Amino acid sequence: MKNVLLTGASGFIGSHVRKCLHESGYGIISLCKNPGEDFQTYDNEKVVKGNLSEPELLKQALTGCQIEACIHLAWEGIPDYSFEMSQRNLTYGINVLELCRHLGIGQLVVSGSCWEYRSPHGKVAEDWELDDSNHFKAAKNAYRMIAHAFCREAGIRFNWLRLFYVYGPGQREGSLIPFIKKELSEGRVPELRGAGNRNDFVHVWDVARAFVKAVKVKTEVEILNIGYGMTVSVSDVLKYIAEAMDKKNLIPQDTPYDNPQTSVDFYADIANSRDLLGWEPNISLKEWLQKGGSYED
Repeated sequence: MKNVLLTGASGFIGSHVRKCLHESGYGIISLCKNPGEDFQTYDNEKVVKGNLSEPELLKQALTGCQIEACIHLAWEGIPDYSFEMSQRNLTYGINVLELCRHLGIGQLVVSGSCWEYRSPHGKVAEDWELDDSNHFKAAKNAYRMIAHAFCREAGIRFNWLRLFYVYGPGQREGSLIPFIKKELSEGRVPELRGAGNRNDFVHVWDVARAFVKAVKVKTEVEILNIGYGMTVSVSDVLKYIAEAMDKKNLIPQDTPYDNPQTSVDFYADIANSRDLLGWEPNISLKEWLQKGGSYED
């Protein structure tokens, strides 16, 4: 059984990656700062309670675990994109690199973000120009470059999955879909900024599958986009949810749109993920929302 170290294991994406690793027959070593009382351990899982700010303690706790791959998801503080938080997460990421080298881990798979791209529009491939216009974007891009150089020198296979707009069970309450559902359930018309924006929404289970596929890759594939490969407008998300909840009466006939010249409208080119990972998304946002989009799964 191949053992995989997972950081951010108790988070939104991490909880689904854990489940996918479990169902795929991997041994899981889950690193959690605060697992919580409702954290249920799988029979093929070891939970290590610790913090990436204390790498020496983690080295002691993980020595002898025979870990073959690491999936690094942990990124504290979102939606805090300040310099201090970005610097902290960059430091924690470097600690993960040192941990991988110390433990002899042969592969590192990291969660990136579509926010790394500069002014994206239309279909966006992995070679699109990168952005450093805020601390979060700069920290993500800096970490990818540092990790790539480190892994090349240490002989560690390196994979960077650029995630687009991830949604699904366990998403934080302030995110778009949970927010709309809450407002409608309480009889309010959701006040949406950027109603005309068109985003590439990808379900968290499809994202989890991509990480598990990446662990199976035997050669280094540095950067891959993970999205659905098409856009859906924010106003359409509102419409789909209202229809599923029988709350169409709360939605104005003419939902205001942003100026199309300033609206977000880009989506992932996932050709490389299809070709190199053998991955493609299975879950349609529209169909999922129209079936109720449960957040209690």
